[in-house]
Amino acid sequence: MGYGSFASRHPAGRNYPPDRQLDRSDVYLECHGERWAVGGRKDEGVLEHQWDGWHAAGAGYRHLSSRTADGHGYSCNHSQVRMTMAKSASGFTLTELMIALVVFALAAGSIGRILINSQRLSRAQVEVVNMQSNLRTGVLVVPSELRELATDGTNSDILSMTSSNITFRAMRGLGFTCSVTSTRIKILDTGTVPFYGSRSIISGRDRIIVFVESDPDFPTDDRWLVLTPTAVDLTNNCGPRNAIMITVADFSGQLTNGISDVVVGGPVRSFEVMELGPVTSGGHTWLGARSVSGGQANLQPVLGPLETNGFELEYFDVAGTTTTVPADVRQIRITLRGSTEHAVSRGLGDTPALVRDTLVATVTLRNGS
Repeated sequence: MGYGSFASRHPAGRNYPPDRQLDRSDVYLECHGERWAVGGRKDEGVLEHQWDGWHAAGAGYRHLSSRTADGHGYSCNHSQVRMTMAKSASGFTLTELMIALVVFALAAGSIGRILINSQRLSRAQVEVVNMQSNLRTGVLVVPSELRELATDGTNSDILSMTSSNITFRAMRGLGFTCSVTSTRIKILDTGTVPFYGSRSIISGRDRIIVFVESDPDFPTDDRWLVLTPTAVDLTNNCGPRNAIMITVADFSGQLTNGISDVVVGGPVRSFEVMELGPVTSGGHTWLGARSVSGGQANLQPVLGPLETNGFELEYFDVAGTTTTVPADVRQIRITLRGSTEHAVSRGLGDTPALVRDTLVATVTLRNGS
């Protein structure tokens, strides 16, 4: 709305804007030689001076009743001055904000799904790798334990066997005698003739088997004699050579020709009685092991988890026929069926489930005759 011609309302001689219709930005306040616009364009700041007393002077716009006599200014009595900056009209509309929120929600949802799927896939891979690693360990460890078993149709290192459990003599070391008496056996342990084994002989846990030659001209009379150590000295000697001395109960009565049946330089093997079988722990089935001769009462989990029927043994004789007689066993087939410990999902929308795998190994007994 205009308020009349600018030139017609203001006296000459002052530096006013060009002649045009007035709006609120053309109205000024004067005080001590300073001038401020009362109104302002929407892109300009507004300076407003407010006084305790306004002096009516001259005619003017009805909302500016305190204009001075010259019709364009105000008399000032400054007891208070207030400056207010006009709010900027720049910003976002409600529609723009809603669009931005929708785009952000879509992007955040997509990123979240990607992260969740990546985490799910990583967890599945870890579970599968652990399961496969356990199965590979099983098909390495179990055959290595069983491979050295001896069976000859009469005697066997297999003490008991079922389709899911086996108790046997697990070989732990090998050495060669340098001195033999009825109660003491010395085994060389030097740099050139060491005692071979994963560990030393342990009294009370290990047993030894001594080779009995008897008559060297007749191989059919050879045999192995099982003895129980009562003491083991790892720092003994045979003359200048280091040796392990094993103390046993007098075994000369078990020999046909006395102690001379045991030839010096013959082999001596150490073993412990072990049991392998399934065991349940933490709601899962594991392959368990225990040292029977070491006095362990229960199977201890060593690898898994496995399926309920995850450890299976099959025994074959020399003809390849299944057998249940320990002395006839020449080959053992080992089946391990593993599963992940936790249910996993391999992709979006997949129902979490256990992942399963199976490995089979066959071992031929080295000492089967």
